[in-house]
Amino acid sequence: MLDRLAATRPVVLILEDLQWATEPTIHLLRDIVRRLASSRLLVLATVRDEVLDFGHPLTDLAVELHRSGNALRLDLGELTQGDIAEMIAARVPFAPDASVDELARRVGDESAGNAFFVCELLHHLSSTGQGPAQASTGTA
Repeated sequence: MLDRLAATRPVVLILEDLQWATEPTIHLLRDIVRRLASSRLLVLATVRDEVLDFGHPLTDLAVELHRSGNALRLDLGELTQGDIAEMIAARVPFAPDASVDELARRVGDESAGNAFFVCELLHHLSSTGQGPAQASTGTA
């Protein structure tokens, strides 16, 4: 199916949290990547490195892909307090700078800079009516 789709148009296959994939799934992915390396298929996968070890089948696949030149690894670091402040300011552009900075500090502390948790915390604060204005009063 992927072969037929990629023959007529570019295809993006997105796989999230690949670190939880079973060995048969990794073998299937290996086969897809090998067979369709010259097609218009882009496989985009997210992986949390901290749960992988040398015995994990995904580690072997990553090494194989790196050696073949068919993979690009992009390591995403933690968001800084400045990054978080920018996200808050973009969502609430009218918020005072002091409350944005304080909320960014608190969200950064709670999320350890994990982008997913930052977004979820900001969504929670927004949906419960807590935001930059409340951050300086300690009600967030």
